Amino acid sequence: MSGLTVYFDSECAFCQWSRRVLQRFDGGESLRFIDYRECRMAPYSQAEMAGAMHVLDPDGAWFGGYDAFLRIAKDLPQLHWFRPVLALRPVRWIGRIIYRLVATSRYGISKLLFRVAAVPRPCGVTCDAAELSARESVDQVRMVSGQAPSFS
Repeated sequence: MSGLTVYFDSECAFCQWSRRVLQRFDGGESLRFIDYRECRMAPYSQAEMAGAMHVLDPDGAWFGGYDAFLRIAKDLPQLHWFRPVLALRPVRWIGRIIYRLVATSRYGISKLLFRVAAVPRPCGVTCDAAELSARESVDQVRMVSGQAPSFS
């Protein structure tokens, strides 16, 4: 395996947007994105995989959350120069907190970015706030019961 395999939430608009940004930096060379629901070999539970982006590097090492972002930054020339600052102990500590806040709020961030700020949704689909809220409520029940969310 060459490059990094990035496991992310493909049903999250903010996550899709983040993927596209990273792919622009990558140029399609070293990052391979896969929905976390398709991962069967991770040393993490599905709940842990759902909670943050995870990266598997070519050596078989796993990274999650902010540390996954740092691992990606190590391989991307456009981000590599900034990585030493992001890896400093106080910055890493703050970065992990901010990452957790963003990860747990990503569906709300999606609504804000793609509704209020008029950023185009990754899939080109438009939904009103009530429809999104209803879908998320049903999907939260499905996730708790172990069923996959349905984004029809």
